[in-house]
Amino acid sequence: MKKIGFRTITSSILIDYLTDEIDVISQLESISSQIKIIQDQYPDITTLRISIIFNEKISISSLPGIVNKIIFIQSISKKFSIRWLSLTLNSDQFENIENIPEIVKTIILKIPNIFVHLVVSKNIKSVFECFAKTIIEVSRLSHNGFENFRLGISNGKTNNTPFFPFTNFKDKLNYSVGLETLKDLVDECHANPELTMTDKLLKYLKKLELTLKDINEFLEKNSILEYKGIDASLAPIPKTIQSIGLLYEFFGVSTLGNLGSLSITSRLTDFINESFNISKAKKAGFNGVMFSPLEDDWLAKQSVEGKLNIEKLMLYSTVCGCGIDMLPLPGDVFGETIASLICDVITLSYKLNKPLGIRVLPIPGKLSNDKTNFNHDFLSDMKIININDAILPKINF
Repeated sequence: MKKIGFRTITSSILIDYLTDEIDVISQLESISSQIKIIQDQYPDITTLRISIIFNEKISISSLPGIVNKIIFIQSISKKFSIRWLSLTLNSDQFENIENIPEIVKTIILKIPNIFVHLVVSKNIKSVFECFAKTIIEVSRLSHNGFENFRLGISNGKTNNTPFFPFTNFKDKLNYSVGLETLKDLVDECHANPELTMTDKLLKYLKKLELTLKDINEFLEKNSILEYKGIDASLAPIPKTIQSIGLLYEFFGVSTLGNLGSLSITSRLTDFINESFNISKAKKAGFNGVMFSPLEDDWLAKQSVEGKLNIEKLMLYSTVCGCGIDMLPLPGDVFGETIASLICDVITLSYKLNKPLGIRVLPIPGKLSNDKTNFNHDFLSDMKIININDAILPKINF
């Protein structure tokens, strides 16, 4: 039986303004040693990632210090074949929240392989507004709004997820792994045409249980870093058949947004949770269905039918999903509208006590129903989603 592959190993390092190069190298060498142990057993790992923990205050004047340290981390990480970095910053860390857009823009401009994860520390209007302004200003860094691919927002409940940009480790030299479950499930749906979808799902459930059990047992016995768990989310990859839209077609939903989408989403969530319960494997991150239209060829194609909207995506997030992720918006969207969206998703996350994030891409010069034009390996072009203007509620909660 073909093994379920590793999508990523994501490990954490801790830095502050006084961290020297020797400390950085030492942490990365420890991470590299752990990766080699895993690769000996599981050689096919798509990406290696580093999550940077930085807990100090940050301001315009201190920004060069942190940027220079991350650039050094970037240069050393390449020697260990680590491609992507992520930096998590919470709203309380900024000495002046009005400077958040400028600080985030600078980090994204200076470090082309870094993702930034902004965490809402306090549910207050000024934080939502500053984070929304950051999204809009980052969208203007390029002609097609691509840079918001590297910016995500949450309330921090995305603990230990290996998936960027929402990774959120608390301690250094921790790690978690993400699996390529969606591709394997789609392959299972293609195979054995004599079986019903129910039988195929049950067959795959057994495979996932055994995979989780084997991986978890191996990592618990062979970890020199602190192993935090597995994220087995059904996550798409552009330009492949690794697609949520294609998967839902097998279940009789021709377009995500049709009636029945919610039920399938809930059942697939239960399916993943059941696999963990039976295998006793450690969970980390989302472990659900990831609706990321700009990273999903089938969902991108289905967008022309106009059935997928923000309200439905938030509805599906109540039973699973990762929130509002990789969704293109009109370039003229108001900051207050995005702030209201952030407010709603954060509220859902708190109310349901589950990890949810926001990653949207306003496209400069584009309107609702126009098509994106990224022409990029990481993204699938699609119709821009309509979003109704909104006024941020006048409440701090």
